[in-house]
Amino acid sequence: MKKLIAIVLALALLLALAGCKKTGDTENGGGQEPPEGGQSAGDGQDPSEDNTTDDGKTDDNDTSDNGDDRQDPPDEGSVTVALTSGSAAGAFASVAAQGREVVTDAAAAEGVKAGDYDAAVIAVADAARLYRESGGAVNVAALLTSGGWVVAEKGEMIDGILGLGGKTVYAPEGAGDAMAVLGYIAGEYGFEVGDTIKIEAASDAASRDVALLPEDGVGEGQRAALNLLAEWEYATGRELLPGLCLVVRSDMETDVFDALLEAVKNAVSAASDTDATKYIFVTGAGELRNTLEDYLELLYGVDSSVIGGSIPDDGFYK
Repeated sequence: MKKLIAIVLALALLLALAGCKKTGDTENGGGQEPPEGGQSAGDGQDPSEDNTTDDGKTDDNDTSDNGDDRQDPPDEGSVTVALTSGSAAGAFASVAAQGREVVTDAAAAEGVKAGDYDAAVIAVADAARLYRESGGAVNVAALLTSGGWVVAEKGEMIDGILGLGGKTVYAPEGAGDAMAVLGYIAGEYGFEVGDTIKIEAASDAASRDVALLPEDGVGEGQRAALNLLAEWEYATGRELLPGLCLVVRSDMETDVFDALLEAVKNAVSAASDTDATKYIFVTGAGELRNTLEDYLELLYGVDSSVIGGSIPDDGFYK
């Protein structure tokens, strides 16, 4: 009998101990469900840092530092402006600014056509040719200089246009507009180009006895004998001899274009005139057409290939 009582007491004690253990586990959270989303708060990660979407994919907008070397996106408003070589074009180097790069390239017009540049400072004749060859993808936005060319010689024999009679004048390759202007002036004095005066292109023009050159391109041993701007004014009665202009892509954003034009205007204001080069600023489609159309017609009449074979239509002017 005593043995049976001892067994019953032992079983009761074991049941009591088991009940205490279960109660303790519940109070310590042992029976709780994990937080919604299936993640335990005790796994070492702050739930506020979770960067997954409801479907379990990583959120692309997460800005936490994950070790990537991310770069800022490119500035869509940036432009590259090409300047033809020479001091006149060099006067516009100051248009460089944040988001605007300036490079010097003697083939600036070709670079614009190829899409390498967004704008360029080039000769008016090159701008007209570029407009035609690009199918109207560029516009002339401003006229920047008047003149810019001289006739240089070795010695002191030339005194006026009449002094060119019987001579050959060499010009740099690609200077078709200046050659056409000199030929037109010579024609006003009764000369016939190819007969009483010859005007030819040469890669070494700066080393020849008589040469038509940019004002800053006079070679060693040469002197500037004639100022083409002064001779133009005397022969034609026109004070303006269009030189360099600003061309831009026709699809350039308005705010980008306005900022560029303002920078170019400031560069003109800061530039200093010389005997053969005058800095001017003519803009606006109507004003540009009134200023350039007669000149382009003159070039077309002398050598149409200089401006691409045809006179630009109204779409040329921005």
